[in-house]
Amino acid sequence: MAIFASSIVELPRYYCAAIRISMKINTKLTLKLYWQQIRKHYISGLIVLFGVVGEAATESVVPLYFKKFFDLFTQTQARDVLVVGLVHTLFIIAGIRLLGWTFWRFVTFFVTYFQTSIMADLSDSCFKYLHKHSFAYFNNNFVGSLVKKVNRFTRAFEDITDRFFFNIVRLVTTISIILFVLTKRSFALGLGIAIWLVTFFIVNLVFTRYKLRYDIERSEADSKATGLLADTITNNVNVKLFGGFFREVKNFGKAVGEVKRLRALTWNLGNIYEAAQGFLTLVLEIGILYLAVGLWKVGRLTIGDFVLIQSYVIIVINYSWEFGRVIQHIYEDLADAEEMTEVFKEPHEITDIKNAANIKVPAG
Repeated sequence: MAIFASSIVELPRYYCAAIRISMKINTKLTLKLYWQQIRKHYISGLIVLFGVVGEAATESVVPLYFKKFFDLFTQTQARDVLVVGLVHTLFIIAGIRLLGWTFWRFVTFFVTYFQTSIMADLSDSCFKYLHKHSFAYFNNNFVGSLVKKVNRFTRAFEDITDRFFFNIVRLVTTISIILFVLTKRSFALGLGIAIWLVTFFIVNLVFTRYKLRYDIERSEADSKATGLLADTITNNVNVKLFGGFFREVKNFGKAVGEVKRLRALTWNLGNIYEAAQGFLTLVLEIGILYLAVGLWKVGRLTIGDFVLIQSYVIIVINYSWEFGRVIQHIYEDLADAEEMTEVFKEPHEITDIKNAANIKVPAG
């Protein structure tokens, strides 16, 4: 068994290439497996979706009232009158915030039920399908790797749904409201934000797809190293009795070295990506304020508009920055989950014939 573990570490690189070729098929199957469980709990999922949209909408509306709040300071009315208007605006902001807080409470409680229920169902499905494989299948696969694939499959669902609800849905809702509001104030402002967002998202998707192949290789290398570790620990007696210690140390060192190389590569690619993100956010922040100054000069914007624009710019930057990481992590989660999907794709070696009769076993 230890010799078999050694040969696994020396698998040629075309194996990872084959994984990349089948990636699209595996991704569809992975999402299909997840969807089968989501359909059983769709009501709680819809409540979470509604709550996230509601919370994001309230947060996007608040800057409009801060605009009104600061615009009041520029009016020439008596201070007592202005104070009444300022306090009234603050109460409106407080009410909107409270509504958003209520939406979020629904989200936190229902997403707990939604995710824990589906993760339990996914674990049960993995258990049932895995144990129907033959003796030969378990002899030819690492126990540690199989356990890790099951855990990654269920954990990936939690991570993907978290990023869908709390990042993508919030991003789409927030950006839609921001573009609508800014376009109403000035078409040039809305168009400037829209062009920046399209450019930013295209750069994100292109870079993420480029980095994905290395994420898949890293995931595979990590599984092999973990499987080798588990196998040598399980067969520690054979390693000692047959003088395999130094050979296994060498093989494990190679496996860990490959994980190190791919991990450093993916991390450095992430660093390059963050540098590009930082430059684009600088362009947005300075460019949109420069445009706002021009509009203020001709009397089309007020002081409160600058508060509104800066608030929205900060929100756009935060959400867009997170979007890049979210896309990367979703691809990584899918790469992790697809290892278990490969297990689901592999048919059971021993199956019942059609219309087979049930075996009756009177005693063990």
